[in-house]
Amino acid sequence: MHTVFTAAAANDPVLRTQARERTVPIPATITPVPGYPRKLSVFKIAASKFWQVRCWIAGRTHRRSTQTQSLRMAQSFARDFYEQLLAQSASLR
Repeated sequence: MHTVFTAAAANDPVLRTQARERTVPIPATITPVPGYPRKLSVFKIAASKFWQVRCWIAGRTHRRSTQTQSLRMAQSFARDFYEQLLAQSASLR
């Protein structure tokens, strides 16, 4: 039979005690934009009261603040942001 080791890594206490960065998305707030690819999402970070948007286009991650606290307005901003990025990437080809 195989033996399973459950020992902690040597740096585990260090990793578990450090606080998350202020600019890392809060996992519970990551929300996809309905009707768009999953690579487009809005989320909150600890460093801002506003929703943020991010998407992956042409191998790059694009992020921007939506400057709004409303989820619906943030999703609307995200749609416009995504479509602008797609238009820019198409014109560069």
